[in-house]
Amino acid sequence: MKKIISLLLFISLFAALANAALGFPPPDTGQTQSYTDTFGEDSDYNINPPSYTKLDAQGNELPADAAVWVMVRDNVTGLIWEVKTDDGSINDKDNTYTWQDAQDVFIAELNSTNFGGFSDWRLPSAMELMSIVDHGTDSPPIDTTYFSGTNAGEYSQYWSSTTYASNSSSAWSVSFFHGSVISYNKGYYYYVRGVRGADAMVADFIDNGDGTVTDNVTGLMWQQEEGGSRNWEHALTYCEDLSLAGYTDWRLPNIKELRSIVDDSLYNPAIDTNYFPDAHASHYWSSTTYASLSPGTWYIDFYRGTVHDGLKVYLCYVRAVRGGQNHISGHLVISSPSQASSWDIGGLMSITWETQGITGNVKISLSRQGGKDGTFEAIIESTENDGSYDWTVTGTKSVNCMLKIEPIDDSSKRTTQGLFTIYKLKATISGTPVSPTNQTGATLTIDGDYVTHYKYKIDNEETYSDEIPVTTEISLSNLTDGIHTVYVIGRNEVGNWQSEDDATSVSWTVDTAGGCFIATATYGSPMKGDALKKLRKLLDQLIIVIPPNGLPLSTAYPTPGTLIPRCLANSVRVVNGVRP
Repeated sequence: MKKIISLLLFISLFAALANAALGFPPPDTGQTQSYTDTFGEDSDYNINPPSYTKLDAQGNELPADAAVWVMVRDNVTGLIWEVKTDDGSINDKDNTYTWQDAQDVFIAELNSTNFGGFSDWRLPSAMELMSIVDHGTDSPPIDTTYFSGTNAGEYSQYWSSTTYASNSSSAWSVSFFHGSVISYNKGYYYYVRGVRGADAMVADFIDNGDGTVTDNVTGLMWQQEEGGSRNWEHALTYCEDLSLAGYTDWRLPNIKELRSIVDDSLYNPAIDTNYFPDAHASHYWSSTTYASLSPGTWYIDFYRGTVHDGLKVYLCYVRAVRGGQNHISGHLVISSPSQASSWDIGGLMSITWETQGITGNVKISLSRQGGKDGTFEAIIESTENDGSYDWTVTGTKSVNCMLKIEPIDDSSKRTTQGLFTIYKLKATISGTPVSPTNQTGATLTIDGDYVTHYKYKIDNEETYSDEIPVTTEISLSNLTDGIHTVYVIGRNEVGNWQSEDDATSVSWTVDTAGGCFIATATYGSPMKGDALKKLRKLLDQLIIVIPPNGLPLSTAYPTPGTLIPRCLANSVRVVNGVRP
């Protein structure tokens, strides 16, 4: 493919989407320089350009030219980072710590002093720390306009919170001399940078059943089987020419995208082989050139997860990726929904885009099949190109949604954005007692896709409880005899609630009057002592039951070997039964 170089006139700024749960697409690497005439290198794609905002000591936004700032917000990931100083304080850029002291001393002091008005500071994971590396520069490979005070010496390693899977005495660190990700012994003294925000840069894979795997967290779709071993130029061409599962927009991943599928809890290979069964514990190419040594490029060793640079003439494995919105000059640009966001069916999706001054109307359509040809369905056939359209989300759920907006008079300036998720916000309840039960208490666990908090009520209560995190169970006691029903509504991370009209409910019956009896081997002869113990061991189950009130035993359980209801949370088998 002939390479087309576009002047990119804009960057997409972070938007706090009021109705969407946000994923964490990897920020672009910052590499904008071209190193080859072969299309497909990192600089040919401008998907999630790095974007930062300076913050003061109270977390208020500052202009980009502010001379003094305390923290930096990454507008792509939403993470907030500590800014280093040169004043001898806990934030001083020259302070070094062992891995454990970085948490027990440095992070502990940030939190005890409520640094920046917050007390939830932590060490970043390896992927989070790598997310602020700028691969378009070197020494230090970071945007010093925002991250001033970053050490850039040859041994300028910064600790992550991530332990090395094959050796628990080591942890991952990122070099801010050139950008490599390597593990070192936790006893070494390295630099530290605090972070706060959702710790969610962990893959959530879905096998699409067609040779592709979607990561619900990053909004990226991956080739399930790798594309063989090739040199770097051939790897670029292979991915650009790949046609797989009805998709033709594959590309070689940049180094941050590729690192996002490393599983830091595994090694040999450092990837989840449930989703990538043929993965090699070997080297895989990224599209990102090593800026200070352009004959080299960045690759990942999937034996451990290490990020290294190597010469482009070497042979490495290839795994293609797709997803995100490539910003092309003169084309529409979708701001919302964003890549990796999630939207509740029945909720409001505020679709926004940059109009680029294009006159006339636009068509907005949605694909729930990853943007395959012929799968887009119109949301609105024609609406003014004014940059905004509100849509009440309908239809079925999917993790492979793609939105397309195209000018009606010039469809060549269309754009697509994805992947994102459409889901049904609905709490789930587990731990419901077996009915009937003689137990007057119950402990229920609440969960559900994207559900972070919930409210509940029981039986005829008119109002729901206060908001409760899903990490806290519902504990009920002193329940009376009769039927009891618990109703639950769930909430997602941005505050959207499940409708009360569609509340999740479970019911069960409490019956404390029913009598328990012991199963026996023969009618009229209750089993006792060693014989009873042997039977219990043989069945490996409790053999206690409650017959329904008023029902004769001979009618309820007439046949030896009958399976019957439980009065406790254990399987029960009746061999034969009479009251002892």
